Amino acid sequence: FGNTGNGNTTVAFTTAPCSGTNNASLAYDYKISGFQAQYDTMFGLLPFSAFGEYAKNDGAKNGLDTAYALGASLGKAANAKSWEVSYLYQSIDKDALFGMFTDSDFADGRTDGKGSVFKFGYAPVKNWTVNATYFMNKRNFNSATQLDYKRLQLDFNVKY
Repeated sequence: FGNTGNGNTTVAFTTAPCSGTNNASLAYDYKISGFQAQYDTMFGLLPFSAFGEYAKNDGAKNGLDTAYALGASLGKAANAKSWEVSYLYQSIDKDALFGMFTDSDFADGRTDGKGSVFKFGYAPVKNWTVNATYFMNKRNFNSATQLDYKRLQLDFNVKY
């Protein structure tokens, strides 16, 4: 993992008594259990989806072992002049998930992050979509070095 825990707790060690080279190792195991739920329906003529996810790492012994996400979406940008909008709130404790497998965009791709994700998508013609995603997150929220993390992504997708 390149001596970075991607937000996970690490412990330092020296590889040889005289080398002075410090390395890091993950402090805890990752024995994660969890569940996901999703509800899909129609809201008038628009598809609507609400979803949630919860995970707990039984390998962490520091109490920073829980992650959850809640969100909803309305519409689907697929056919010409169609749109979609979605919202997600997510919280990932420092050792809840293995840091290398977290979303690389949320909280700069680290654990120990929480916050919101807003997304809007529009399909100007069939098989073309334009998406705007805005991340408003806090990094290191379990420590004194809490940081604001904001990211705007603009995507253009073509399907053929």
